[in-house]
Parts: sequence; structure tokens; C-alpha cells
Amino acid sequence: MEDKEKKVSSKVTKKSSKTTKEIKKRNTKNSVKKTTDKKQVKKTTTSKPKKDIKEEKIEKIIITDVIDKDVDVNHNVKTIFDTKNDEKLEIPLHIKLILLGIIVIFVLLFSLDLFSKKDKFKQTYNKVNNLEKKIEKKLDVNVSIEGIVGKNSELSDFYLNLLGYENSNQVTHPKVIRFKEKWNGYKYWIAYTPYPYGNAAKENPFIMVSNNLVDWVKFPGSKNPLDEPEDKDFTKVYNSDTHLVYVEDTNTLECYWRRVDDKTNKVIIYKRTTKDGIHWTEKEVFLESDRRKEDYLSPAIIYKNKKYLVWYVDRDFKVKFTEYDTEKEKWAEPIVMNINYENDPLSSWHLDVIETKNGYEMILVAFTNWEKRASMNLYYTKSKDNENWDTAKIILRPNQDSGIYRSSILYINNTYYIFYSDIVKKSRRGVSIVYGTNIENLNGLKLKNKERFINYIKTNG
Repeated sequence: MEDKEKKVSSKVTKKSSKTTKEIKKRNTKNSVKKTTDKKQVKKTTTSKPKKDIKEEKIEKIIITDVIDKDVDVNHNVKTIFDTKNDEKLEIPLHIKLILLGIIVIFVLLFSLDLFSKKDKFKQTYNKVNNLEKKIEKKLDVNVSIEGIVGKNSELSDFYLNLLGYENSNQVTHPKVIRFKEKWNGYKYWIAYTPYPYGNAAKENPFIMVSNNLVDWVKFPGSKNPLDEPEDKDFTKVYNSDTHLVYVEDTNTLECYWRRVDDKTNKVIIYKRTTKDGIHWTEKEVFLESDRRKEDYLSPAIIYKNKKYLVWYVDRDFKVKFTEYDTEKEKWAEPIVMNINYENDPLSSWHLDVIETKNGYEMILVAFTNWEKRASMNLYYTKSKDNENWDTAKIILRPNQDSGIYRSSILYINNTYYIFYSDIVKKSRRGVSIVYGTNIENLNGLKLKNKERFINYIKTNG
């Protein structure tokens, strides 16, 4: 023990001696420096004052003590401050939990508020979106078809590509219907019968579809025709006069056609129905009569309020009307529609009827005598009550050596579209389009304007 103490004492003495020598050395340097400074310019009064002798001694003692303990001052100072900072940032656990709980509650309340307003936001968006569409539609409707496609007083210069047997487009008896939204992929459906050069053996019901009224195709997966007579004696047994009806109650498309059987003196209106355009029900009898007493030529049918409204031409060449109540399962007694023509008394032949904001609108062909049925004009009349009809006026005249036959009428966004059957020399048939905002001033669709017509239909059809 004593030896150790002596060694420690010896070390302290050596260190003290060493420190004393360093102090003397510094003092010697200072005295030399002071002597030199006297020869230089005197310091200004703003220089730092000299330290007090007592402060200097205390500082020396602290330095000496630190050196003796061999301590890292910077490390100690940093550690002290770090510890104080840690103490300041340290938050008790229960306070952390409370803060976390408040945040969670706030997030939940905010989320619930968003979900509660989600439907309102959606409704508002839909209203705005629908309003924009309505405004856009109104703007589109204000642009007349004549302003886009063009005006002319002539008939169309081409037949629609409505294919029959052997891909011939010699067809007649068109009936076109329009869906507000595409039905099974297509907006427009047409029924018609091929009738090449007046061949009754091929006068059977066909169906095609379109989305622009010009380009027609066979519905994918479907089969044409929908019916052919079992009896192949086509001079006495044949089909004719197709028509289409959509029944919204059952989402069903119905196709009608007329069967003439002069062997049994029967006239039958058959129908088949479909929900998908591919699978059709078996044909069923819709109307039937002894043809020597009553006929159902060119039936035009509308389904309304669970009733079928039916207009047709009878044996006396007068337009008649009857209706079938589906709830009572009963037919009403036929009544005569008093149709008066603007020129000489005429015999009515083929017709079509639609219901619009103007009431019931009818187009029909008529003749002066039986031999002139191949050169008929197309007439138009309308009625608010289906009893009092306006005087029928000519709206379409055929070209020279031709005539108009059974035609179909559409009314879309204040515009009329008429698909008319055309009969030319050698009994050649075809279907074309005329259009117009004024039923008495129609325009034939020209091949050169086909694309403009299609673009117009895409927006306004």
C-alpha cells in the first residue's frame, strides 16, 4: 500500500512540476510578446479587458483537474444535453394512449361522415350528368337532319342491303321499330319479306338488325326465314305482310305475318315471339277468318295498356280497327276508319300506324283501280282520337314507271324516317329511306350522303 501511495504521489509531483514549467514557459512568451507589442501601435480601447487574476487561477485549477482526471469534456457536455432532451421528449404511456384514442375516434367519425354523404354526392353527380346529357341532346335535336345530311325532292338512289334468298335484296313489306336503348345489342330491328320479281314462294318473314338505320345484318345466331308454308303450291298458299311489336311488360319482341290459304279460304295472322332474338316460340294464331268474308291485309299493331290495337285493310279496301284485351281475352268488334283522300276517292291497300305526341299517325298506299296497284303514291293522315282522321295527303310519289308499296314509319326526335317499298319495271322490289322534319317535305337518302346520315343517326337516332 505504501509503495502504491508513493508512486501516485510521485506521479502527481511530476505532473505538478510539468504544469509549473509550462506556466513559466507561457509567461516568458508573453513577456517577449509584450516587449514586441510596445514597438507596435497601441491597442484601441475596444479590445477585450484582461482577465482577473483570480478567474485565471480558477480556470487553471479546473483545467488541471480535468487533465488529471483524463475526462472527455465534449463527450460529457453532449451526453448531459442529450439526456435533458430525452427527458423533455419523453411522453408518459397513458398520455400516448389517450392521444392515439382521440385520433382513432376522429378518423372513424370522418369516415362515417363521408359514407353518409356518399349517396348524396352520387345523386348530385348523376343529376348534373343527366342534365348535361339532356342539354346536349336538346342542342343536337335543334340541328335539323336537312342541315346535316342535305335536302332534295327526289327518292333515294340505292336500296338497303336487306338480304333474302340467294343474298338478293329484292324485298318488301318492311316494318322497322326502334328501342331507346339497344335491345340485345341492337337499336333497330326490321321485319320484311323477300319478293324477287314477285315470286310468292319466297315471300316469307325475315329479321335483320342495325344500329344506324342503313347498315343491316342478320342477328348473330338467328335463322331466317321464321316461317315457310308447308303446302308448296305458292299460287294459292303463301305468306306476306310482316310486322314487329315490342311488349315492354314481358320484354318480348313479337313478329307477325299474314298467311293466305285459298285452298281452305282462310286468312291467318301468325306470330312468333323472342326474348333474345335467337330462340323463337312456335308460331301461334293471332287472328283468323274466312277470307271470303273478311281479310286482314297489312296489319299494323301497337301494344298499349295490356291491349293490342290493330289496324288493317279489309276486303272492301277500307281501313278497319279492332283491339284485343289481354286481361279479358276478348276481341272488340271491328270499326271502319273514315279515311278521305285529298284527290279522287281511292281504295286503301297497305298501311302502317305509330303513336306519337301528335296522336296516331298513319301512312298508306292507295289505288284508283286494281290494275294500277304497282304505281301507287304514299299518303299520310293522323288522328288524336282514332276516330276523326285528317284528309290523307300525298307525301311520296314514285319515279316514272314505278310505284310505292307497303312502307314503315318512324318518328325520332322531331324527325320522320320512312322505309318505303319500291316497285320498278319487271316487278323488281327494294326498300329505301326518305327523311325529313316535315312529313310533307321528305328527302331521299343519297348514297353520297350515307356517311353524314349515319353520323347524324348516331347522335339523334
